[in-house]
Amino acid sequence: MRLKGTGDTAMRLFAPGYEGTDMRLMGTESTIMRLFAHWYEGTDMRLMGTESTVMRLCAHGYEGTDMRLMGTESTVMRLFAHGYEGTDMRLMGTEGTAMRLLAHGYEGYRHEAHGYREYRHEACCSWVREYRHEAHGYREYRHEASDSWVPVGTLMRLMGTEGTAMRICAHGYDSTDMRLMCTESTVMRASDS
Repeated sequence: MRLKGTGDTAMRLFAPGYEGTDMRLMGTESTIMRLFAHWYEGTDMRLMGTESTVMRLCAHGYEGTDMRLMGTESTVMRLFAHGYEGTDMRLMGTEGTAMRLLAHGYEGYRHEAHGYREYRHEACCSWVREYRHEAHGYREYRHEASDSWVPVGTLMRLMGTEGTAMRICAHGYDSTDMRLMCTESTVMRASDS
């Protein structure tokens, strides 16, 4: 996921079938992506800087924290946060559709051999498990607290002009795997590659 352009501060997602798709941040100075997710309702993720490579996270106890795009070809975002220096938010694989968040009490565990991923939030001690069904081409998420499943297709939408919100329409966890869908309003949809 690379930041391209200068004035318009467009984010382009390099994924199969979506080469060069724009995730455009609207507005002038604000350029705020608002994260609507469990435990992070209304959290601001603000783009700063001239080269547009730095995302500033204005969150609980993380005012002005840098989320910096590092490397050229490497699609890795590093989180420079209290106690999490150099933590990876990595767009994994050649398709570049997965983002893994290790911050604010979240721990991510990958179990490639077993085909699932687990996430735990320290505050509520609940687990989210992501089951990968490569053969069947879909992915499922379950939150233990509610025992509910969220299938592929969860929307992450950039809305409006002033807010430029990225909304995670999910049950109580971060849906990490994304792909750009739609044309005008830059809808991001959780999906397999």
